[in-house]
Amino acid sequence: MLCILDDLLDELAIKLKLSIKGHAGLKPCSRCANVIMKDHPLVTSHASFRCLSDLNPSNFISVKDEELWAVQDNLVHMQPILLAANAKGRFERLEMSCGQVCEPLGLMAEKSLRPYVPPTRTRFDPFHCYMVNGAAAVEVDLLVDGLYKHGFKPDAIEAYVNDRFRPTQSLRFTTNGLKGMGSDVHRAVFVLAHLCCEILQPRNLMEKEVISFLALFDVVQTMQEMKLMEPVSQELKDRLALQQRLHVDKHKEAYGTKHIKPKHHYGLHIPGDINHILIDTAPCERKERLIKDQIQRMPKCRAADNVNIHLTVGVNLVQLDEMEHAPKFGSLEGAISSFKIGDLQGSCARRCVTTFGVALVAGDVLVFEAVPHVLLACVVLNECLNFLVQPCSRVRAHGAGSIWMPLDARMLLQESVVPHVAYVRFLLGRPTVFV
Repeated sequence: MLCILDDLLDELAIKLKLSIKGHAGLKPCSRCANVIMKDHPLVTSHASFRCLSDLNPSNFISVKDEELWAVQDNLVHMQPILLAANAKGRFERLEMSCGQVCEPLGLMAEKSLRPYVPPTRTRFDPFHCYMVNGAAAVEVDLLVDGLYKHGFKPDAIEAYVNDRFRPTQSLRFTTNGLKGMGSDVHRAVFVLAHLCCEILQPRNLMEKEVISFLALFDVVQTMQEMKLMEPVSQELKDRLALQQRLHVDKHKEAYGTKHIKPKHHYGLHIPGDINHILIDTAPCERKERLIKDQIQRMPKCRAADNVNIHLTVGVNLVQLDEMEHAPKFGSLEGAISSFKIGDLQGSCARRCVTTFGVALVAGDVLVFEAVPHVLLACVVLNECLNFLVQPCSRVRAHGAGSIWMPLDARMLLQESVVPHVAYVRFLLGRPTVFV
């Protein structure tokens, strides 16, 4: 027996699969029994009911498969009765209050398939919950709108995020906010977090908004970290849940509940949905044209039977391919060159991923033994990641960020070792080791 479990879908796909109304229904979440449409007066009619903007997972009551099926069975039963009585409006109100759409030929109504497709095992896609008109997209536009109110211009923000961090594709900002897709929102979260730390925080601008955005940044960063881990530890799941709760609390402090969307709620289910690894549809979104092309190559007579299986297999293969080529801990990134100086040989690059999963780029400032150093290059010697750095001091100019000046011509080669860190100092060709 083949049982489909833990399928990953966006909001529209879940609505189509489970015949639910989503945010247009009284019960917008297919996983919760007591979460009610935002600002609906019915919320106060029962002590266990919670508004969509509550965003406290401890208040959610999980719905059972049998309850969802019973609702669909009742709609199928009532549809011919009410339509025969010319009560179409009454039947539509019944659908709205139940949160489902009556589809007698749909998956939810087909009793023979119920053992194979339990609806509560359908998972919300993390990428759509945050990046595609989701929590992160809302937060990015709110932050940018606040920047405009403080005199920042779209071209100035573009210059900061594109010139400073040099992405492969430029981010574009208009008077309406960030212009782009989910992948652009994802990249914007990281660079705008730097803007908050370097420009807004030192000037005490938009304090509550900055705190909310940096809380969102922590959530996104943790999910990125999860993608590189197999399995995902319970400690990391708990950290994500805590960071999500902190973000929604800080968001409410900064903006109230006006901008809360159903995807804010859906995203809170992510920590509990992670069984082994965190997978999202980001690679599939980028490879959508490839997947569609492959489907169109299939014989039309067999497409109806095989399209779902083909989609599942194709999407999984693309996702695994993306994960296989994801940066590994302790690896160089970007353009890599080899060198040999006497007996010393290795590879060098401007970017790397450390053994702790932190991405570093030449120009970053590291602190060793309370002394700041500018990262000059990332080096691999004897299959171990090292950092070529230079001691420096910080000079803060008026109205500008931190400027780091070298103290002298010394360069250090720092090797990442756990739990101790050994520093190898290259001076006049003679290394001196500090432990």
